[in-house]
Formats: sequence, structure tokens, C-alpha cells
Amino acid sequence: MELGTLLARAREVPEFCAQFPTKRHVDSPNDARRTTALKAGNVGSTPIGRARIEWLQNFDRRGEAVGEDVVRREDFRAVRRNYRLPSKEESKRAVAAILNGRVEEWVDRRPQLRVPLEKVDAAYRQKVAALGSAASPRLLALIRVAQDQYPSLRIREIDGHLEIDSYFRGLRPNLLSLLMGLVPPSQLHLSAQHSSPRDGQAFHGKFSPFEQALGHAGAVCASPRSRALLRDWFDEARRGCPVTVVSPVCPDYAWAKTTDGQARYTFDGLNSGIGLVATRLYASVPAIHGCLSRLISGESFTHFAVLTDFEGFSHENLRRVGLSPQEFFERLRGSLEALRVNAPDRLQVLNLSDVCGGKEEWLRLLAETRRRIDLGEFDDDIRAMAIRDIASARMSFYRRWFQKRQLDVDFVHALVLYQCAEYSTGARILEKAYPNALLLGVGNPKMLRLHEIGSHIPVLCLCDTNL
Repeated sequence: MELGTLLARAREVPEFCAQFPTKRHVDSPNDARRTTALKAGNVGSTPIGRARIEWLQNFDRRGEAVGEDVVRREDFRAVRRNYRLPSKEESKRAVAAILNGRVEEWVDRRPQLRVPLEKVDAAYRQKVAALGSAASPRLLALIRVAQDQYPSLRIREIDGHLEIDSYFRGLRPNLLSLLMGLVPPSQLHLSAQHSSPRDGQAFHGKFSPFEQALGHAGAVCASPRSRALLRDWFDEARRGCPVTVVSPVCPDYAWAKTTDGQARYTFDGLNSGIGLVATRLYASVPAIHGCLSRLISGESFTHFAVLTDFEGFSHENLRRVGLSPQEFFERLRGSLEALRVNAPDRLQVLNLSDVCGGKEEWLRLLAETRRRIDLGEFDDDIRAMAIRDIASARMSFYRRWFQKRQLDVDFVHALVLYQCAEYSTGARILEKAYPNALLLGVGNPKMLRLHEIGSHIPVLCLCDTNL
């Protein structure tokens, strides 16, 4: 993939708009007069007046109900926005294209969805071949594809039509949302009430202390979207659902202290101990775990530190530290052992490539992500990142990596765009491997936001602009 392609891309992305039924009471002039009379005390002295008071009181209660409905609609819009859920009409058109064999024609008009839709179409054709005559109606085979990803998905038949009867954050997700894997499987429920955002309102009074405690431990949300997703994660944890914290840590690259005593990477080699990122993480883990144990069920969370061993798959990285692949991974094995021996309580350590199935699978997923970025599937996410601000914040880091006093701003901008694929691929691997995952990273919050691209994982940052 050419970096210039990323810089030149300016395709329009369809807006996914949520439409919800609205209950509204339209005030009539008489309503206003009755309200004025009631406030003046001019009614209530007669049976008719008392009936009017009762009517107005009931109207007030209806008004409260309408207010709750408005709040609910706002919650639903936030869910659709935070999880990038497609509209009902978009889902209908995509499903019709798959069922009628017109996927190629459809994705020509929606190139940003080419990769996920082609994968769904291939799975659908395999399912039709496997079911044979049992694949009737045709929609049944497509639903079976969704059920492969969501085993708990429930379907009901109404007047000969198949409908989804499961709920996510109070919504019945449309079929395209499920086929594209946009709904976290652990948050798909059979009850609308159990899955509703309003069901979590009782917990939100405890969310602020939780967020404050994280702040005291040095952790902040990488973005407003991550904060909204963190509230959902917190709700799931408070309900007693198992949740996971995952923390990517870099290899132990060479570093040195600056004149002001700050540790900074020099990248002049690779050591086999505990790197700067892991050192910062380990220092904060006891406080983070204490916060989680106090405010959610102490036994409901697990925490993994994940060594980003995929950095050894890059010829550029190997050349920069002057090591062969064998030497690089030999030192990584030493780091993995050191990390495990010194890990705080309840922290497990493993390689990222082991989570996804090895080097070949990592390279396949990374190539797929680069293609999806090039096609524009994640344009909305990337536009929200303020890439040029990230490039400015990371200028010192890249100067040390490339051993240059000055770097062209456009080059660094393109480099950040190029790294988007690695951050996105890693986050989506972790999100798929660990239900209800929270990513706790170390470094610059602006850079860690790249984990949000194409994923729905909340990102917390232990801030350290030197890393």
C-alpha cells in the first residue's frame, strides 16, 4: 500500500443515521390556558375543575414519560455512534445485495465496505452449499452466518418473516451489524431490559468515583468515545460479567537518561529485560487493580500484559537495532521471562502473536487492515484522530528512531497513517480474543487513540510523553 494513497484519499463515507420512533405530545392552546389557570389557582373548586387538575397531573406524568423516551433515544443514538452501527436501510440494501448475488455491484458503490462484505458473501455461499435444500428461506443461511459469530443470537418468526430477537444496549441490532461483527458478542442479550443503556443508569452514580480513582492512578481516557465505551464496560463489570484488561508493552529497546533525568529510547539496540513501557505499567498496576477490586466484583476481571513481538517481523525494525530475526526473538524470550517473574499479582504475560495464532496470521490480518484502510472503511475513525497533531507530538520519537535532527512534517504524517494499521490490527485481535476488553496502554494519549480505529475497545492511557 502506497503511503501517498492514504494522504490523497478523500472519499465520502455514508453517514450511518439512527432513526427511532418518537412519542411527542403537541401542546394545544387549551393546554397552555389550563396550565395558566392551574398556576393561578382558578380551578379545582368544582368537580370539573378537580377533573381538570387530575387530567393535568396525568399529563405531567405523561410528560415525564416522554422525557424518559427522549433520554432513551439519545442513549440509542450514542450507542449507534460509538459502535459505528449501520442504519436499518443500509442493512436492508446490503442483505438484499448478498441474497441476490449483487455484492460486487453494491460494493462498487460502497468501496469502504468491500472487505467485510466480500467475507460475509463468501461465508453465505458456503453456508448455502452446506445447508442445501434446508436453506429456505434464503435469509436463513445468512442468519446462520451471523449465529456462527453470535451463538446466543435468537431469531423469531412473525407472519412468515424471520426477525432478530436479541438485544444490544437496548437495541435490536440489524443483521448487517451482526454480520460485520460490530456488536461485542458478550453484550448481546435475550432481554431488552437487561441490555438497555438505562439498565446501567443505577451504576453511573458509581462511575464518577471509578473514573476519579483511575485518574489518581494516572490513567485517563484516550478520547470522549473511549470514555463512552468505558461506561459500557463498567456497566458490564458491575452486572457481574467477566471483563478483561489488556496492556500492550513494547520490547526492551535501548534507552538512556536525558540531562533532566528522564528516560528516553535511543533504539541503539534491544535488551532482554523489562522495557520502559512495562516498567511504567508495572508501577501503576497495584493502584489500578485496587480501583477495580473496590468498584467492581474483585473476581470478575483478568489482566494481561501483551508483548508486541510482531515488531520483530519488520525488516526495518531488525535493521534499526542491528539484529537478525533469531537474535531479536531470543532477546524477546528473555524479556518475556523477566516480565513474568516480576509481574504484579493477577497480571499474566504473553506474546501478541500467540493470541492471534502466530506470525503468518498476524501478517495476514495486518495486510487485510491495510487494504481496508486504503479502501476508506475507517475514514471516519481516522479523520477523528487529528493525525497532524499526533505527528507533531511524536516528532521527537521519530527523530530518535531515524537518527535525524529534522524530519519532514508530511513524512511523519504519512508515517503515523502507516502505523494506524498496526494499532488497529492489535486492538481488534485483543477485542476478539477477550470479551469485554479494556485496553490500558502507556504513552501519549493521542497516539494510543489509533487503537480505536476499526475497534470498539475503550482505551485508557497511563500518560508518559517520553515514550
